[in-house]
Amino acid sequence: MPYRPIDTEARLSIVKQYWAGQKIAELERQYNVDRDSIHIWINKAELALIDALSPKKPGPKKDPMDQLLKRNTELEQINRKLQIQLQELSQNSHIKIGVDRRQIDLRPGTCPTCGCDTIWKNGTYVRKDAHVQRFRCSSCGTKIFLDVKKTP
Repeated sequence: MPYRPIDTEARLSIVKQYWAGQKIAELERQYNVDRDSIHIWINKAELALIDALSPKKPGPKKDPMDQLLKRNTELEQINRKLQIQLQELSQNSHIKIGVDRRQIDLRPGTCPTCGCDTIWKNGTYVRKDAHVQRFRCSSCGTKIFLDVKKTP
């Protein structure tokens, strides 16, 4: 059977007749429409009615995009402040603290010789009183040593 478009007024009358108590099989034969289409129209109409009849606050509608843009600018300002604080702290202590799943990873923030911030781990060794982590700068090759933890 070829597809025959049904206009909106006919769809509305079908939904109204269903709500009045007429059976879908009768409407299907009367309008020569598939019953799945009738079910879809009824479900859409019920959802639209629920949305239209639900209580809403009066007043002008606020655009959610404006709220998101405002919140985005606030978060960018907070991010800038935190980045500045992080740079100040890493310059003062030369130790950058990152959270690892296994342990807290202590490493130098920058190379004391050249100022490069790419520092690689270069093994560990044990002294009498502590474990020592070795680091090496990727650009100048300077060796840096940190006491990791005290041995019991």
